[in-house]
Amino acid sequence: MESTSRRRTVFPGNEAREYLSFTSQSRKRRAVSPPLFVPEPSPPISPVPPIVPSKRREIHRQSLGPLLPVKLEAKVDRSHLVDNIEHDASNFDAVSQDSPWKTFRPVLTEDQAGPVTLAHQIESNFKIVAIRKRNAAYRKGLITRCSHKNLVALQEVFFRDDNFYFVYEPMAVSLAALQCVPGDKLLAYEIAAVSKEVLQGLKYLHDALKLAHGALDSTNVMFDNEATIKLANIGDSMLKKGQCPEQDDLRGFGILVLHMMEPGATIADGSKLAPQHPEDWKQDMLKFLDRTQTSSATELLQDEFLKISPGPMCLKPRVLVAERAWFRDWEICYTEAGFQTRSS
Repeated sequence: MESTSRRRTVFPGNEAREYLSFTSQSRKRRAVSPPLFVPEPSPPISPVPPIVPSKRREIHRQSLGPLLPVKLEAKVDRSHLVDNIEHDASNFDAVSQDSPWKTFRPVLTEDQAGPVTLAHQIESNFKIVAIRKRNAAYRKGLITRCSHKNLVALQEVFFRDDNFYFVYEPMAVSLAALQCVPGDKLLAYEIAAVSKEVLQGLKYLHDALKLAHGALDSTNVMFDNEATIKLANIGDSMLKKGQCPEQDDLRGFGILVLHMMEPGATIADGSKLAPQHPEDWKQDMLKFLDRTQTSSATELLQDEFLKISPGPMCLKPRVLVAERAWFRDWEICYTEAGFQTRSS
Protein backbone atom coordinates (compact mmCIF):
# COMPACT_ATOMS: atom_id res chain seq x y z
CA MET A 1 0.00 0.00 0.00
CA GLU A 2 1.25 3.41 -0.85
CA SER A 3 1.89 5.74 2.11
CA THR A 4 0.29 9.16 2.01
CA SER A 5 2.48 12.21 2.52
CA ARG A 6 2.11 15.96 2.29
CA ARG A 7 3.12 17.36 -1.08
CA ARG A 8 6.01 19.75 -0.91
CA THR A 9 7.13 22.17 -3.64
CA VAL A 10 10.84 22.38 -4.14
CA PHE A 11 12.37 25.49 -5.69
CA PRO A 12 15.91 25.28 -7.02
CA GLY A 13 18.64 27.70 -6.05
CA ASN A 14 17.89 31.43 -5.78
CA GLU A 15 14.20 30.94 -6.45
CA ALA A 16 13.76 29.22 -3.08
CA ARG A 17 15.41 32.11 -1.20
CA GLU A 18 13.29 34.71 -3.00
CA TYR A 19 10.12 32.81 -2.17
CA LEU A 20 10.95 32.60 1.52
CA SER A 21 11.73 36.32 1.66
CA PHE A 22 8.46 37.17 -0.05
CA THR A 23 6.30 34.99 2.27
CA SER A 24 7.91 36.32 5.45
CA GLN A 25 7.38 39.92 4.39
CA SER A 26 3.74 39.27 3.51
CA ARG A 27 3.16 37.69 6.90
CA LYS A 28 4.60 40.78 8.61
CA ARG A 29 2.39 43.05 6.52
CA ARG A 30 -0.69 41.06 7.48
CA ALA A 31 0.21 41.22 11.16
CA VAL A 32 0.63 45.00 11.28
CA SER A 33 -1.92 46.09 8.71
CA PRO A 34 -5.01 47.83 10.18
CA PRO A 35 -8.42 46.11 9.98
CA LEU A 36 -10.77 47.07 7.20
CA PHE A 37 -13.34 48.66 9.74
CA VAL A 38 -12.57 50.29 13.05
CA PRO A 39 -15.66 51.24 15.20
CA GLU A 40 -15.64 54.67 16.74
CA PRO A 41 -15.43 54.69 20.52
CA SER A 42 -18.85 55.17 22.18
CA PRO A 43 -19.30 58.17 24.46
CA PRO A 44 -19.33 57.49 28.20
CA ILE A 45 -22.78 56.68 29.65
CA SER A 46 -23.88 59.20 32.25
CA PRO A 47 -25.88 57.89 35.25
CA VAL A 48 -29.67 58.37 35.10
CA PRO A 49 -30.80 60.92 37.70
CA PRO A 50 -33.42 59.63 40.16
CA ILE A 51 -37.02 60.72 39.60
CA VAL A 52 -38.41 62.65 42.54
CA PRO A 53 -42.07 62.01 43.54
CA SER A 54 -43.32 65.31 42.14
CA LYS A 55 -41.81 64.52 38.71
CA ARG A 56 -43.22 60.99 38.81
CA ARG A 57 -46.72 62.37 38.95
CA GLU A 58 -45.91 64.72 36.06
CA ILE A 59 -44.43 61.89 33.96
CA HIS A 60 -47.43 59.69 34.74
CA ARG A 61 -49.79 62.51 33.79
CA GLN A 62 -47.98 63.07 30.50
CA SER A 63 -48.09 59.35 29.69
CA LEU A 64 -51.86 59.37 30.07
CA GLY A 65 -52.29 62.09 27.51
CA PRO A 66 -54.19 65.36 27.91
CA LEU A 67 -56.41 65.63 30.97
CA LEU A 68 -60.15 65.65 30.42
CA PRO A 69 -62.17 68.50 31.92
CA VAL A 70 -63.52 67.61 35.39
CA LYS A 71 -66.87 68.87 36.60
CA LEU A 72 -66.47 70.22 40.10
CA GLU A 73 -69.23 69.39 42.58
CA ALA A 74 -70.98 72.16 44.37
CA LYS A 75 -70.09 72.72 48.00
CA VAL A 76 -72.22 70.49 50.22
CA ASP A 77 -74.16 72.20 52.98
CA ARG A 78 -73.42 70.31 56.18
CA SER A 79 -74.99 72.78 58.56
CA HIS A 80 -77.52 70.22 59.80
CA LEU A 81 -74.97 67.58 60.80
CA VAL A 82 -73.88 66.41 64.24
CA ASP A 83 -72.84 68.98 66.86
CA ASN A 84 -74.14 71.92 64.84
CA ILE A 85 -77.13 73.82 66.19
CA GLU A 86 -78.20 74.99 62.74
CA HIS A 87 -80.64 72.86 60.74
CA ASP A 88 -82.85 72.88 57.69
CA ALA A 89 -86.42 73.58 58.83
CA SER A 90 -87.94 72.83 55.42
CA ASN A 91 -90.20 69.88 54.75
CA PHE A 92 -88.57 66.49 55.21
CA ASP A 93 -87.44 65.44 51.73
CA ALA A 94 -87.81 61.72 52.41
CA VAL A 95 -91.56 61.62 53.18
CA SER A 96 -92.81 58.94 50.83
CA GLN A 97 -96.41 58.08 50.00
CA ASP A 98 -95.51 54.42 49.40
CA SER A 99 -95.68 51.58 51.86
CA PRO A 100 -92.42 51.09 53.77
CA TRP A 101 -92.68 47.34 53.11
CA LYS A 102 -91.78 47.92 49.48
CA THR A 103 -88.36 49.02 50.68
CA PHE A 104 -87.92 47.04 53.89
CA ARG A 105 -88.73 43.48 54.92
CA PRO A 106 -89.74 43.01 58.59
CA VAL A 107 -87.75 40.60 60.74
CA LEU A 108 -89.12 40.88 64.28
CA THR A 109 -90.88 43.23 66.68
CA GLU A 110 -89.54 44.25 70.06
CA ASP A 111 -89.52 47.14 72.52
CA GLN A 112 -87.21 50.07 71.86
CA ALA A 113 -88.77 53.03 73.66
CA GLY A 114 -92.06 51.49 72.58
CA PRO A 115 -92.92 48.79 70.04
CA VAL A 116 -90.87 48.84 66.85
CA THR A 117 -90.42 46.52 63.90
CA LEU A 118 -86.83 45.66 63.12
CA ALA A 119 -86.50 45.27 59.36
CA HIS A 120 -83.81 45.02 56.73
CA GLN A 121 -83.50 46.80 53.43
CA ILE A 122 -84.60 44.53 50.60
CA GLU A 123 -81.96 45.77 48.18
CA SER A 124 -78.54 47.31 48.52
CA ASN A 125 -76.68 46.41 51.73
CA PHE A 126 -79.52 44.85 53.81
CA LYS A 127 -79.28 47.66 56.35
CA ILE A 128 -81.15 47.01 59.61
CA VAL A 129 -83.60 49.71 60.75
CA ALA A 130 -86.24 50.17 63.43
CA ILE A 131 -89.67 51.21 62.08
CA ARG A 132 -92.29 52.78 64.35
CA LYS A 133 -95.90 53.18 63.24
CA ARG A 134 -97.95 56.17 64.37
CA ASN A 135 -101.49 57.13 63.42
CA ALA A 136 -101.79 60.84 62.64
CA ALA A 137 -103.15 63.18 60.01
CA TYR A 138 -100.64 64.47 57.50
CA ARG A 139 -99.91 68.19 57.50
CA LYS A 140 -97.43 69.96 55.30
CA GLY A 141 -94.32 71.00 57.22
CA LEU A 142 -95.15 68.69 60.12
CA ILE A 143 -91.97 66.66 59.70
CA THR A 144 -88.72 68.64 59.64
CA ARG A 145 -85.16 67.65 58.87
CA CYS A 146 -82.89 67.16 61.89
CA SER A 147 -79.62 65.50 62.84
CA HIS A 148 -77.79 65.50 66.15
CA LYS A 149 -75.53 63.05 67.93
CA ASN A 150 -77.90 62.91 70.93
CA LEU A 151 -81.05 62.12 68.91
CA VAL A 152 -81.89 58.67 67.57
CA ALA A 153 -81.38 59.26 63.85
CA LEU A 154 -84.60 59.62 61.84
CA GLN A 155 -83.53 58.22 58.47
CA GLU A 156 -86.75 58.08 56.44
CA VAL A 157 -90.46 58.83 56.82
CA PHE A 158 -93.35 57.10 55.05
CA PHE A 159 -97.02 58.13 55.10
CA ARG A 160 -99.58 55.55 54.02
CA ASP A 161 -103.29 55.07 54.89
CA ASP A 162 -103.29 57.79 57.59
CA ASN A 163 -100.24 56.28 59.28
CA PHE A 164 -96.73 57.59 59.65
CA TYR A 165 -93.87 55.10 59.52
CA PHE A 166 -90.75 56.53 61.11
CA VAL A 167 -87.54 54.74 60.11
CA TYR A 168 -84.93 55.05 62.87
CA GLU A 169 -81.48 53.66 63.47
CA PRO A 170 -81.66 50.59 65.77
CA MET A 171 -80.53 51.03 69.36
CA ALA A 172 -79.22 48.61 71.99
CA VAL A 173 -80.82 49.27 75.40
CA SER A 174 -82.64 52.00 77.27
CA LEU A 175 -81.65 53.74 80.48
CA ALA A 176 -84.55 51.92 82.17
CA ALA A 177 -83.08 48.56 81.15
CA LEU A 178 -79.64 49.63 82.33
CA GLN A 179 -81.05 50.54 85.75
CA CYS A 180 -82.90 47.21 86.04
CA VAL A 181 -79.67 45.21 85.95
CA PRO A 182 -78.78 43.98 89.46
CA GLY A 183 -75.69 45.62 90.86
CA ASP A 184 -74.44 48.92 92.16
CA LYS A 185 -76.33 52.14 91.62
CA LEU A 186 -75.07 54.67 89.14
CA LEU A 187 -72.17 56.68 90.47
CA ALA A 188 -72.08 60.48 90.48
CA TYR A 189 -69.79 60.77 87.42
CA GLU A 190 -72.02 58.34 85.49
CA ILE A 191 -75.10 60.41 86.34
CA ALA A 192 -73.21 63.50 85.17
CA ALA A 193 -72.36 61.77 81.86
CA VAL A 194 -76.00 60.82 81.21
CA SER A 195 -77.25 64.25 82.26
CA LYS A 196 -74.87 66.13 79.98
CA GLU A 197 -75.77 64.07 76.89
CA VAL A 198 -79.52 64.34 77.55
CA LEU A 199 -79.27 68.10 78.05
CA GLN A 200 -77.40 68.49 74.77
CA GLY A 201 -80.24 66.69 73.01
CA LEU A 202 -82.86 68.86 74.75
CA LYS A 203 -80.95 72.03 73.87
CA TYR A 204 -81.04 71.08 70.20
CA LEU A 205 -84.76 70.30 70.37
CA HIS A 206 -85.66 73.52 72.19
CA ASP A 207 -83.34 76.00 70.46
CA ALA A 208 -82.96 74.63 66.93
CA LEU A 209 -86.15 72.69 66.24
CA LYS A 210 -88.43 74.71 68.57
CA LEU A 211 -89.80 71.42 69.84
CA ALA A 212 -90.45 69.87 73.23
CA HIS A 213 -89.80 66.16 73.56
CA GLY A 214 -92.99 65.71 75.53
CA ALA A 215 -92.26 62.24 76.97
CA LEU A 216 -88.83 62.39 78.56
CA ASP A 217 -88.22 59.45 80.87
CA SER A 218 -85.78 56.56 81.28
CA THR A 219 -87.46 54.49 78.54
CA ASN A 220 -86.85 57.23 75.95
CA VAL A 221 -83.15 57.61 76.76
CA MET A 222 -81.40 55.03 74.59
CA PHE A 223 -77.86 53.68 74.24
CA ASP A 224 -76.28 52.25 71.11
CA ASN A 225 -73.57 49.59 71.16
CA GLU A 226 -70.89 52.24 71.69
CA ALA A 227 -72.76 53.74 74.69
CA THR A 228 -73.73 56.90 72.79
CA ILE A 229 -76.74 58.38 74.58
CA LYS A 230 -79.68 59.47 72.42
CA LEU A 231 -83.24 60.70 72.90
CA ALA A 232 -85.76 58.45 71.17
CA ASN A 233 -89.04 59.12 69.33
CA ILE A 234 -88.24 62.49 67.79
CA GLY A 235 -90.96 61.74 65.22
CA ASP A 236 -93.58 61.66 67.98
CA SER A 237 -92.31 65.03 69.19
CA MET A 238 -92.88 66.47 65.72
CA LEU A 239 -96.42 65.09 65.61
CA LYS A 240 -97.15 66.78 68.97
CA LYS A 241 -95.49 70.07 68.11
CA GLY A 242 -96.97 72.93 70.17
CA GLN A 243 -98.84 70.61 72.54
CA CYS A 244 -96.14 70.32 75.21
CA PRO A 245 -94.24 73.21 76.86
CA GLU A 246 -90.48 73.02 77.16
CA GLN A 247 -90.76 73.28 80.93
CA ASP A 248 -92.34 69.81 80.99
CA ASP A 249 -89.13 68.46 79.52
CA LEU A 250 -87.07 70.06 82.28
CA ARG A 251 -89.43 68.68 84.92
CA GLY A 252 -89.10 65.26 83.34
CA PHE A 253 -85.33 65.66 83.23
CA GLY A 254 -85.25 66.44 86.96
CA ILE A 255 -87.28 63.29 87.69
CA LEU A 256 -84.89 61.35 85.47
CA VAL A 257 -81.90 62.58 87.50
CA LEU A 258 -83.61 61.74 90.78
CA HIS A 259 -84.40 58.21 89.59
CA MET A 260 -80.75 57.74 88.64
CA MET A 261 -79.80 58.79 92.16
CA GLU A 262 -82.48 56.70 93.87
CA PRO A 263 -84.15 54.16 91.57
CA GLY A 264 -87.81 53.63 92.39
CA ALA A 265 -88.22 56.94 94.21
CA THR A 266 -91.86 58.12 94.31
CA ILE A 267 -92.57 61.72 93.39
CA ALA A 268 -95.85 63.52 93.95
CA ASP A 269 -97.12 65.86 91.25
CA GLY A 270 -95.84 69.37 91.76
CA SER A 271 -93.66 68.42 94.69
CA LYS A 272 -90.06 69.50 95.04
CA LEU A 273 -87.50 67.03 93.77
CA ALA A 274 -85.33 65.88 96.65
CA PRO A 275 -83.67 62.54 97.43
CA GLN A 276 -84.72 60.60 100.50
CA HIS A 277 -81.07 60.20 101.51
CA PRO A 278 -79.35 63.50 100.68
CA GLU A 279 -76.41 62.54 102.90
CA ASP A 280 -75.31 60.07 100.20
CA TRP A 281 -74.64 62.87 97.71
CA LYS A 282 -72.38 65.90 97.52
CA GLN A 283 -73.75 69.42 97.55
CA ASP A 284 -72.97 70.12 93.89
CA MET A 285 -75.14 67.13 92.95
CA LEU A 286 -78.03 68.32 95.13
CA LYS A 287 -77.80 71.88 93.78
CA PHE A 288 -77.87 70.58 90.21
CA LEU A 289 -81.01 68.56 90.94
CA ASP A 290 -82.68 71.63 92.44
CA ARG A 291 -81.75 73.79 89.43
CA THR A 292 -83.50 71.42 87.01
CA GLN A 293 -86.83 72.99 88.03
CA THR A 294 -85.88 76.58 87.30
CA SER A 295 -83.18 76.61 84.60
CA SER A 296 -83.13 75.98 80.87
CA ALA A 297 -81.13 73.24 79.18
CA THR A 298 -78.55 75.80 78.04
CA GLU A 299 -78.09 77.10 81.60
CA LEU A 300 -77.88 73.60 83.08
CA LEU A 301 -75.10 72.66 80.67
CA GLN A 302 -72.91 75.28 82.42
CA ASP A 303 -73.38 73.72 85.86
CA GLU A 304 -70.27 72.74 87.80
CA PHE A 305 -71.61 69.24 88.48
CA LEU A 306 -71.40 68.25 84.80
CA LYS A 307 -67.66 68.94 84.73
CA ILE A 308 -67.00 65.60 86.45
CA SER A 309 -68.41 63.74 83.43
CA PRO A 310 -65.75 61.62 81.70
CA GLY A 311 -68.05 61.14 78.69
CA PRO A 312 -70.64 58.49 77.83
CA MET A 313 -67.99 55.81 77.20
CA CYS A 314 -67.78 55.32 80.98
CA LEU A 315 -71.17 53.58 80.74
CA LYS A 316 -70.12 51.05 78.10
CA PRO A 317 -69.48 48.24 80.65
CA ARG A 318 -73.01 48.70 81.99
CA VAL A 319 -74.43 48.70 78.47
CA LEU A 320 -72.68 45.40 77.71
CA VAL A 321 -74.17 43.79 80.82
CA ALA A 322 -77.64 45.25 80.20
CA GLU A 323 -77.72 43.91 76.63
CA ARG A 324 -77.27 40.39 77.96
CA ALA A 325 -79.20 40.59 81.21
CA TRP A 326 -82.25 42.55 80.11
CA PHE A 327 -85.12 40.29 79.13
CA ARG A 328 -87.00 41.86 76.26
CA ASP A 329 -90.25 40.69 74.71
CA TRP A 330 -89.95 40.01 71.01
CA GLU A 331 -91.62 38.03 68.31
CA ILE A 332 -91.07 37.24 64.67
CA CYS A 333 -93.77 39.11 62.82
CA TYR A 334 -94.14 39.35 59.06
CA THR A 335 -97.81 40.32 59.00
CA GLU A 336 -97.13 43.69 57.38
CA ALA A 337 -95.60 41.95 54.37
CA GLY A 338 -98.16 39.15 54.27
CA PHE A 339 -96.12 36.45 56.00
CA GLN A 340 -97.30 34.25 58.84
CA THR A 341 -96.82 35.45 62.40
CA ARG A 342 -94.79 33.25 64.77
CA SER A 343 -94.14 34.03 68.43
CA SER A 344 -90.74 33.53 69.99
